[in-house]
Amino acid sequence: MKKICFITRHAIVNYGSFLQTYATQKLFEDYGYNAEVLDYVREDEEYHNVTELLLKKSKKWNRNTFTRLIYRIVQWPDHYICGRAFEKERAKYLNLSERITNLVADASKIPTADIYCTGSDQVWGEIAQDDVDPMYFLSFAPHDAKKIAFSASFGKESYPKERIDKFKELLRGYDYITVREDSAVNIVNRAGYEATQILDPTMIFGGDRWRKQLLPIHEKGYVLLYQLNANHEMDEYAKQFADKAGLKLLRVSVEAHNCMRVGKFKLCLSPFKFLSYIANAEYMITDSFHGTAFAIMFNRQFVEVLPKEKIARNLSVLKQFGLEDRILNSLSDFSYIDKKIDYKIVDDTLEKYRRQSNELLKKCLYDGEM
Repeated sequence: MKKICFITRHAIVNYGSFLQTYATQKLFEDYGYNAEVLDYVREDEEYHNVTELLLKKSKKWNRNTFTRLIYRIVQWPDHYICGRAFEKERAKYLNLSERITNLVADASKIPTADIYCTGSDQVWGEIAQDDVDPMYFLSFAPHDAKKIAFSASFGKESYPKERIDKFKELLRGYDYITVREDSAVNIVNRAGYEATQILDPTMIFGGDRWRKQLLPIHEKGYVLLYQLNANHEMDEYAKQFADKAGLKLLRVSVEAHNCMRVGKFKLCLSPFKFLSYIANAEYMITDSFHGTAFAIMFNRQFVEVLPKEKIARNLSVLKQFGLEDRILNSLSDFSYIDKKIDYKIVDDTLEKYRRQSNELLKKCLYDGEM
């Protein structure tokens, strides 16, 4: 059996990060590959270290002993408890390589594979200190190995010429490049390479297969709030929306301090339990790309609250499915309670894109062998 080794940001305490990694592994296995996730975990993404590393960078909280203590009390449960829970899920569901934290020190741990792949999510955007990480551009792969990018993302719509020049160097050597957003196609083109837009792995995997992973829940009759960015106006809108719809409001989060905000709080659900809450919601209010993607796959009514930054991924998926009208433009607009999405049209579009995406993936994996 041929082997593919892929790298993605799988170790972040984030539902979308875990689920897209799981989907990528399963899709490669569908095509007959032994798929291995390169267990590359940066020091600043290791849950044991995150609290102290973020504290060092915070002028607000690193002022004195008291502010540092408050920060640790508030943030440590998020980073450690949920980090540990997600680590167990990764060990259970993902085929991980040996842990790698530094390419120089851990070079001997790089798996031998027939194909090396950059996976999905925001792998090509700024990760720390406003810079990119060459590891996500396959700097660890043998020079003559086959290299592909599968639904990669930059996280932003555009970059200055200096960054494009850097991408030109980093993208050299890829045999095939597929990206998640239409804006990412333009960025790769500006760097002098060809790229094709493809669905996020979670959407290629498909709603029917995700439904088989759902776990039982007892909550009924609720609006689900899944929010990645602090936004008190979004909180208040969600509360009023649920009240006007005659439903309760549930909030799902991996951040314990959000327990003080609106909604019945669900902390650090397992990834598949998280999906169950989306699948059973009457409505969903979200600012998350993957929240939107799963709402679409599960045919849920949803409202999109665009984040203040890095909106390219949200806009791209809404545009693909003709759902730009689900973007909230006014905090007094509650018409979405009665304005329903026609999922017959959306499902047909999704199936078309899934077929196209599978053909692209097959070409990336087998071109030259068929």
